[in-house]
Amino acid sequence: MPFFYCMYNKISDYLFHMEALTHGEAKRLWRKSIKDSWNNCCAYCDGTPITDKSLTIDHVKPRSNGGEDLLSNVVPADRHCNQMKGSMDWREWFKMQSFYEPWKEYRIEYWLQHSVVLSKEECLEALWINHSIDKFSEFVAA
Repeated sequence: MPFFYCMYNKISDYLFHMEALTHGEAKRLWRKSIKDSWNNCCAYCDGTPITDKSLTIDHVKPRSNGGEDLLSNVVPADRHCNQMKGSMDWREWFKMQSFYEPWKEYRIEYWLQHSVVLSKEECLEALWINHSIDKFSEFVAA
């Protein structure tokens, strides 16, 4: 039976809820829970890094621009994607990549809002429903 981590929003939440952890241990567990949620794959290119150290945590709003260490601001990214994105807006950078697909963008947005990773099928279904609703609304408004 697999072990499931309880995911907290901030690193400091681990310190509050699990008093036996040091700050470093809490940070490591928080980062591991994010990576595990994404099956140790890059949120952008879906690549599986060779080592744990090559899978980084990317701040979609960079810390240099006021981004925080919150689940609503981080995704796992392989070292190459993280370095290439740098401090750019994640959507702007992502849409320029050869591996960009709208369902992947939706999956990242959903994660940032709900801390849940959707499957490709779930993303495609949601995008189809949203598109259908938009088209229906246009039809009714006309």
